[in-house]
Amino acid sequence: MDRDRIFAQAKRLVKKGRYLEAAAEYKILLTGEEQDVSVKTIIGDLYIKAEKPDKAVEYFRDIADFYEQKGLYSKAIAIHRRINKYIPHDIPASAKLADLYRERGFLSDAGREYKILADRLIRNGQKKKAVEFLDKLLQINSDDNDSRMSLIRIHRELGDKRKAVEELNKAAEWDMRAEEYDKAEQNLWQAIETMDDHAATLERLVLLYSRQNQLKKAFVLLKKLLDRNENNIAALFSLGDLHFAQDEIEDAERLYLKIAEIRPNDIKTKIKLGKIHLVRGQPDEAFREYEIIADGLLGKHKVSKAIGILGLILASDVTHVSTLMKLISIYKMQANTTDYLLAGRVLLSVHAESGNTKAYLSLLQDMLKVVPDETELRQRLKTCWEKTGMQRSYPEDRRIVNKIDEVRRITSRIQEKEIEALPSNEKGEFKDPNVDPASPPVSVDLKGAEQEAALTSRDIFKGMDLFPGGEEARQPAGYYDLSWIIEEELQSIRSFSSSKDQQPTAIEEKDLGEIVREFRKGMESKFGKDDYESRYTLGIAFLEQELYQEAVEEFKVAAGNETMRMDCFNLISLCYRKSGDFGHALEWVLRARDLVPDGSAQDWALKYELAELYEAMNDGAGASKLYKEIHDWNPRYRDVRSKLMSLRKKTGS
Repeated sequence: MDRDRIFAQAKRLVKKGRYLEAAAEYKILLTGEEQDVSVKTIIGDLYIKAEKPDKAVEYFRDIADFYEQKGLYSKAIAIHRRINKYIPHDIPASAKLADLYRERGFLSDAGREYKILADRLIRNGQKKKAVEFLDKLLQINSDDNDSRMSLIRIHRELGDKRKAVEELNKAAEWDMRAEEYDKAEQNLWQAIETMDDHAATLERLVLLYSRQNQLKKAFVLLKKLLDRNENNIAALFSLGDLHFAQDEIEDAERLYLKIAEIRPNDIKTKIKLGKIHLVRGQPDEAFREYEIIADGLLGKHKVSKAIGILGLILASDVTHVSTLMKLISIYKMQANTTDYLLAGRVLLSVHAESGNTKAYLSLLQDMLKVVPDETELRQRLKTCWEKTGMQRSYPEDRRIVNKIDEVRRITSRIQEKEIEALPSNEKGEFKDPNVDPASPPVSVDLKGAEQEAALTSRDIFKGMDLFPGGEEARQPAGYYDLSWIIEEELQSIRSFSSSKDQQPTAIEEKDLGEIVREFRKGMESKFGKDDYESRYTLGIAFLEQELYQEAVEEFKVAAGNETMRMDCFNLISLCYRKSGDFGHALEWVLRARDLVPDGSAQDWALKYELAELYEAMNDGAGASKLYKEIHDWNPRYRDVRSKLMSLRKKTGS
């Protein structure tokens, strides 16, 4: 092929204005190689001059796809902008441009394009299609109230009440953050008029009234809904929770029992009733409720959730032998010797404190079967046998008091809301642990017990993914020690925020803010503003307590350490994601990726988190694309295979 001759001929045709003929000449030069890009660009331009934009776009799309495959995203965006310019009403082309903007972190540009697309589709009567782009717009700009109201109107017109109510709740949430309580109340009442049994709506309206110190309004509303329908489950739960928060335990129990009559196997109800038993100081009754749930979860291989349920008993600040025994059996079943030993040592301390030598010896022998090489346990057994039969008494012995305190520290900080909604048909059998209360009260020598490592709930539950933000790989050395120093102060903040006094809410919120600020100031005085590792640890502590804005501020300071910067950026993204601000979450995870080499292990890890973020944003296409890249790189990486299969089932592809 004489390329020079073809070029010359094509140029002559262009000079004569014969653009289509010139394009035909250039097509001869296409070989399927990379150099085709420049030729296709010329062909596309010629079709534009010939007023054939549809034909031009075919070539421009090929060029854009080539650039995207090569990772040349800025060039791909430039080409898509040309396509959008020549065919502004091409919906797929405009959507592709908007998606590229978002993927590269140009969120304001992406938002502008999504809004243009949605408005255009609404004008053309394609409202169902407009929903997709309004959703994407609100994911990156969640405080765009006008777009949210448009989305709500469309859902109503399409007859999708549930989605309309969900969006009204989101609008109310933003209004509450801005302290625009009248607007929030208006949106929530619209939601109730649309669906009066939507649990999240009722919970949010009760929260709104409690912030305004108007709990009477909440009671009136819920009772009115129950007068209309006495079996309104959402209203029963909300009213029960309201009574429980006011320490009106009998009223709360009555409502939860009514729900149990309607839904006998409802897990949430069983958890609520268990909490009432705990408030009344009846851990045995709570254990009977919770062990059935835990056994059902274990049967479904949901070990961490089973431990979480049992953790609710320990969270009530009681040392419950049956709960500890159940935990020990679970750890043994899982061959988790580390946590098995931790929980076992706590129970040994309980038996020693109570003087139950028979139970002490039995547990000690069982533990040595599991971990026969534990020298310290063997020494305990030897000492115990030496003392068997010798009546000793240690009244007011400080070592025993210390042991009681040690056991107290095991209490779990797992919150009920951290246990995901469970299917209502999970069942299991209840079996009482075989503990002989009639064992003779023979004392056991506790010498050396004070040298044992202090045990905490975090030690026992470590690794079960029960605590938010708890990936150990992200925690620098010494994290647990410092976090528990911080925890002592955070406990006072939590206690204050959950207090049930009736002072005006505005004053309460001001005081709480002051407490948090004073706490942070106190922590700064302890380790200094430039102590990046401690600031990182403080950020983790705030993240665990769901104080996301405070956590973000600490991670931004900790990012001053170059070695921690990528991790801090990723944690900032996590904070925004947990608070529902997907736009900022996307921005920070992309910033984290900019700090790592392409193709590195860190890059793949961040790419996986980015895919999860897209999935949370309901962007199945974006998530699938990244999961596929990860799968092609390493099909066994984390659970990428199941992620892909799940998305394919959802999309039907």
